[in-house]
Amino acid sequence: MQSAAKTLSATAEATSSQSATVAAASEEASTNAQTVASATEELSASIQEITRQVLESAKVARSAVSESEVENTKGQSIDEAVTKIGEVVELIYDITSQTNLLTLDATIEAARAGEPGKRIAAVGTEVQSLADQTATATDDIGS
Repeated sequence: MQSAAKTLSATAEATSSQSATVAAASEEASTNAQTVASATEELSASIQEITRQVLESAKVARSAVSESEVENTKGQSIDEAVTKIGEVVELIYDITSQTNLLTLDATIEAARAGEPGKRIAAVGTEVQSLADQTATATDDIGS
C-alpha cells in the first residue's frame, strides 16, 4: 500500500506540474488571442480610414472633372462667340465696301446732274463719312 501511495503521490505531483504547464500555456494562448484581436481591431480601423480617404479622393476627383467640364464648355462658348463676332465683322466689312461703291456711284451721278446734284453729293459725302467711321470701328473690333 505504501508503494501504491507513493505511486499515487508521484502521479498527483506530475499531474499538478502538467496542470500548471497547461494553465501557463492556456494563459499565453489567451494573451496571444487578445493581441490578435487588438491587432485586428487596429487593422479594421486602418481599413476604414483608408476607405474614407479613398472616397474623399474620389469625391475631389469627380469635382475636378466636373469643374473641368464646365470650364471646357465655357471655353467652347467663348470660341463660338469669337467665331460669330468674326463673321459679323466680315459682314460689316462687306457692307462698308458696298456702301463705298454706292457712294462713289452717287457722287459721279451727282456731278453729272450739275447744280441739282449738289444735294445728292452732300448726302453722298455724309454716307462716305459714315462708311469710313464704320470701317474704322470694325477694324478696332477685329483687332
